[in-house]
Amino acid sequence: MKSIIGYPSPNKAGTSKAHGAALGEDEVRATKEIMGWDPDKHFHVPEEAYSALSMRDDGAAAHAAWTERFESWRAANAELAEEWDLAWQGKPLPGLAEGMPTSWDADAIATRSAGQKVMAVFEKFTPTMLGGAADLSESTKTEFPQSERYTAEKAGRNVFFGVREHGMGGAVNGMAAHGGIVRPYGSTFLQFADYMRGAIRLSALTGLPVAWIFTHDSVALGEDGPTHQPVEHLAALRAIPGLVVLRPADAPAAGVGKGAYVLADADDAQAVIIATGSEVWVALAARDRLDVPVRVVSMPSWELFEQQDEDYKGSVLPVDLPTVSVEAGVRMGWERYADSIVSIDRFGASAPGEMVLEKLGITPENVAEHVRQLLV
Repeated sequence: MKSIIGYPSPNKAGTSKAHGAALGEDEVRATKEIMGWDPDKHFHVPEEAYSALSMRDDGAAAHAAWTERFESWRAANAELAEEWDLAWQGKPLPGLAEGMPTSWDADAIATRSAGQKVMAVFEKFTPTMLGGAADLSESTKTEFPQSERYTAEKAGRNVFFGVREHGMGGAVNGMAAHGGIVRPYGSTFLQFADYMRGAIRLSALTGLPVAWIFTHDSVALGEDGPTHQPVEHLAALRAIPGLVVLRPADAPAAGVGKGAYVLADADDAQAVIIATGSEVWVALAARDRLDVPVRVVSMPSWELFEQQDEDYKGSVLPVDLPTVSVEAGVRMGWERYADSIVSIDRFGASAPGEMVLEKLGITPENVAEHVRQLLV
């Protein structure tokens, strides 16, 4: 629908003056006169608007009728009513924790593949969760395998949003803001978080119970090149108040809920290497190249770690041990945890992922050398 901002203000309609400031008393009077309203009434709502929109009488009757129907349904469907109550409380059906995978077929599994297996469990125990990807579900692996696609004809749980991250973010927020039992999510490559940053910010600002799922989260993406390789995005997301950013490294780790945990320890450790996500293996390999005992810490979430008490934080990151961090992104913020930082403070490059990581210094040897320099 085409519209004119400020219409029918005679002097400000169609201009920026009608956008960010009050019309002013004289302009309001002139506008009311054009609309045929009494200019002396400070706040006037036409009777036709009240008649069309007021629900004081009809709404009360409709609500009473709905309540009667609902209570009748609840009495006849105890099991479904229990499911309904759990959904409204934001809780899964009983058995979710027990249904989670405890072992994996391979020693090494991509986190998105691990997430795919977890989603298959969520499908059964969170019946009101739905969402999808911005035309990337085959890559992000964010689908409920037993559910149908959402279409105009059928309300399935897998939503194919198309190549429109901004629209997806708005739709996911809208479903959550509507209230009730729907638990929505949206997914895409981390690079494209830029296209939906406004939606992510609003979800954090308003405390909406949504999940944003991002994959392909570093220059290891490879040949697609720097346009598709995120380097500043983790820092940008961590800068949003109220948003919990998780970059997990492995599938079954009990310490994830605390934000950081000791993954590999050593007696009389002389240094600590902190890493997130895919760089945790780099930290472990760097540890093997050193002649001194080193602790490796996986730190999937700064926000969750900061919620822990000082005793726990000190037990994971002792203040008296030199610390090196490694993450395939900009260094911004790592100064609070590390004495030396292995990072990527430039855009990526179009080449095989392993080559890009090597050329940009995300290697076990480079991390090990940073540790050696601290111990000199």
